[in-house]
Amino acid sequence: ILVQIRTKGPLPISIISGWFLFFLFSSDIARNSRISGNTFFPHPMCIIIGKDVNISGSVVIFDQTSFGKKHPGTICGMPFISGTGLVGSGAKVLGAIRIGGKFVIAANTVVTASAENVSLVGNKCFGAVYFDR
Repeated sequence: ILVQIRTKGPLPISIISGWFLFFLFSSDIARNSRISGNTFFPHPMCIIIGKDVNISGSVVIFDQTSFGKKHPGTICGMPFISGTGLVGSGAKVLGAIRIGGKFVIAANTVVTASAENVSLVGNKCFGAVYFDR
């Protein structure tokens, strides 16, 4: 609920919810990020989502994940994530990339290239990983 208030609420309430996210969960979610209501954070600790990141569809995001620029301090794009998927603990999704379809980003994976309709993003890519929700 705090994430939806942070990204869609009026400015004063958005700022207050941002402080709650920071002090309660050590998470920093930019006000200008676009996160769908179907996004689920089962463990909302230490999640970093940068400005202009777009997360749409049904995505489960675990703790200690980061979504942002590939090269800080430069003018480069942000990740666009859509479809149905899971982002494991400690994953980093960086740069102007697109991830879509049904996907799983394995824990502690650094993703810097687009992956459309890839079942598993990690050390190896497989085409036979199936998950229901």
